[in-house]
Amino acid sequence: MNNVFVYCEVEGTQVAEVSQELLTKGRKLANELGVELHAVVAGTGVKGQVEDQILPYGVDKLFVFDGEGLFPYTSAPHTDIMVNLFKEEQPQIALMGATVIGRDLGPRVSSSLTSGLTADCTQLEIGDYDDKKSGKHYDNLLYQIRPAFGGNIVATIVNPDHRPQMATVRSGVMQKALYEGNAKGEVVYPEVSKYVSDEAYVVKVLDRHVEAAKHNLKGAPIVVAGGYGVGSKEAFDQLFQLAKELHGEVGASRAAVDAGWVDHDRQIGQTGVTVHPKVYIACGISGQIQHIAGMQDSGIIISINNDPEAPINKIADYVIVGNVEEVVVSKGGWVLLMKKGDTVYGFQDASPSLYPILKAFAKENRRHLTPCESLLWNYLRRTRSCGYHFRRQHIIGDYIVDFACVEKKLVIEIDGAYHAEPRQAADDSLRSEWLEQRGYEVIRFSNKQVLQEIENVLREIDNRIKNK
Repeated sequence: MNNVFVYCEVEGTQVAEVSQELLTKGRKLANELGVELHAVVAGTGVKGQVEDQILPYGVDKLFVFDGEGLFPYTSAPHTDIMVNLFKEEQPQIALMGATVIGRDLGPRVSSSLTSGLTADCTQLEIGDYDDKKSGKHYDNLLYQIRPAFGGNIVATIVNPDHRPQMATVRSGVMQKALYEGNAKGEVVYPEVSKYVSDEAYVVKVLDRHVEAAKHNLKGAPIVVAGGYGVGSKEAFDQLFQLAKELHGEVGASRAAVDAGWVDHDRQIGQTGVTVHPKVYIACGISGQIQHIAGMQDSGIIISINNDPEAPINKIADYVIVGNVEEVVVSKGGWVLLMKKGDTVYGFQDASPSLYPILKAFAKENRRHLTPCESLLWNYLRRTRSCGYHFRRQHIIGDYIVDFACVEKKLVIEIDGAYHAEPRQAADDSLRSEWLEQRGYEVIRFSNKQVLQEIENVLREIDNRIKNK
């Protein structure tokens, strides 16, 4: 009772990333309140397929509703599940993604329970509240924080008297992270018919088409963002070329979007997308608070601006004073020019034109290795496989590889689940082909292989080195 609940969306049997982000935030809220984190997932054929995608985020109890007619999503069955489950469990907080599904399901559930709902939150915090009119004091309420009036102010909303306190949160706003503490990890499989009426299945999906995403701005490791200072829609072509060269994505400030220079789905900020790239290159962006809220957690921030006093320069790690068209130029390829004396070239296999950015990116990667990368690196560093030296996050051309033995021209890549996505698989194939054309041998291991079969992985690496 009075626990924190997170509704987890699924596409088939794949849990949505926004749900995992909310699980991470929900775990923090539950810890602060001294209660449990519970999660709900509903779909068809999800039993045994989603547990490993949800429990590692610190879930104490997972409700898995598996039945025909629960996927693809339709409003009535999912509403019945959530309303009836909440009546039983009496949660104090319920979180959903501000997605197409969440924006449909959230209002239906809150209306049925007369609980209220705050949409499109950018922050969630726990705090006290004093109602000056009634003179009442409330402890440990959910502060539901979101932009209002076109992003010109930030509103903090509380719901003192009704439960659950419900909020939807846009994808990318919260950072997901596996929970390092202890959670109960209980899983229950309720009988769907006890929660959903037969009438709820009247609406059926006869045909379904899913359009592929135009870009991967939210998940891109490098983002090149342009503001009104870029100057024109044509000037944005430079940024697209630079992003292509860096294998990144293009974003924009609201001013650039309002000017019609770039599509709205590339807008970064409180009223757009929130990004957490390893490297963020801000071109001609002044740095209004609404924009900074959407990118301030970037690993390394590079600002290109002709105003040395621009607000964004205060949070930037590197500042280049100058016009964008003078800094980002074409010389046999699109390059980013750093101030004289800033460029320090590394090994001869690194691309000189991109090296300043790649070096910063690689440095950030070394600071935040994935658990699998850390595990393998500890072995490679300790054993010095067959007497040869490995480098981590090593720059080759305009790529950064996970591990490289330069002497033997051997590259080792560790692939997480996202590498199975068609777009990423195609990029990986091109990357491997490019490396092989330059004499490098590429070995790929999955996260599962590194975690569960580390001895076999090391044996394979040693064999490859001995045979070269």
